Amino acid sequence: MSGYHLMKMRLDRGMSQKELAKMINYSRSQLSRVENDIQHMREDSIDLLADAFEVSREEIIEAINQPKPVHQKTENDSIYDKMDDLRLSIANEMEESNEITSKQIEQMKQQIQEQSDELSEQNLKMLSLTKDLEFARKELSQRTKLFIFGLIFFLILIPFVMVGILLYMNTRPVNPANAVPVSVEEIKDSEV
Repeated sequence: MSGYHLMKMRLDRGMSQKELAKMINYSRSQLSRVENDIQHMREDSIDLLADAFEVSREEIIEAINQPKPVHQKTENDSIYDKMDDLRLSIANEMEESNEITSKQIEQMKQQIQEQSDELSEQNLKMLSLTKDLEFARKELSQRTKLFIFGLIFFLILIPFVMVGILLYMNTRPVNPANAVPVSVEEIKDSEV
């Protein structure tokens, strides 16, 4: 089996490994191993591959079973092969890195959204508490004003009440039958 023809079919259609891998339920690295003849194609993936390339199952099997083209290798070919392998390896690593980075970005976006929702909820609670505190402050302020007004009124009223009581007591007629005789000496002693 040769993954070379599979890779050629993919490249002819302008597809990336990532796109094709997604279509056939492979990871990008699995597809890379198949294309580099490190791993064999799973039997259940042949139909998916045929659908992805819009060819028959037989054409896929034929392409997989074709041997890799062989030519006489020169020293330059060997260097070019190594360079191609290195380029492929770097490209694969970059794609994997991009996949990881994309996943990390999505996770970070999710976390940021969750934290934003949580902060919005806390902000609403704080706003509600602020309104409750403002209402309580106004209520307390009104009650304090009423208390102070009542206290001032009472303090102002007390002297008038006292004066009224004294005036009432001094103007009241004395019943001689209830009067207690007091001597002049007792009155002088009480003044001293």
